[in-house]
Amino acid sequence: VAWEDAASGGGITQASTWLMTSDFDPSSDGTITANLSEKSSAAGRWGKIGSSMTESSGIFTFPATGIWMVTWGISIYGSGNDTVCLFTIQTSNDGFSSDSNDTGRILLAKSANEELSGYASIIMDVTNTSNDKVRFRQENVAANITIAGAVNNNTWFEFVRLGDT
Repeated sequence: VAWEDAASGGGITQASTWLMTSDFDPSSDGTITANLSEKSSAAGRWGKIGSSMTESSGIFTFPATGIWMVTWGISIYGSGNDTVCLFTIQTSNDGFSSDSNDTGRILLAKSANEELSGYASIIMDVTNTSNDKVRFRQENVAANITIAGAVNNNTWFEFVRLGDT
């Protein structure tokens, strides 16, 4: 059983969900650094288990080593025609000082006035919480595209520790 008591030697011991708290208009390619907040368990059915992820300038730090599943769900809207947007889960084993790997991608091709959603998941082996990091990036996003935020939790980030490394 996935949610059994961790003290008995199994189960998930860390999990948290983060949200984009308001709409975000990307002005250029880069890391999403604004409007990020952990979802409060008091705010609905969402909750967390164990310690929270921490975030600074869009770079997320894991609270414990282990095998982690990272999932990004995103929604976009806008008025542009024939727009292709690429969203990437990016990982690093040196805190993004020089190393980065594109490990999960969401490619959305949009016509005029469409709203689109997609998601990507990766499994990451976190062996050092000081160096193993994750961030979320947008690339090739046209000026007329908005990443949907707070309304209905349209864009979210989920972190679940699956087990020991």
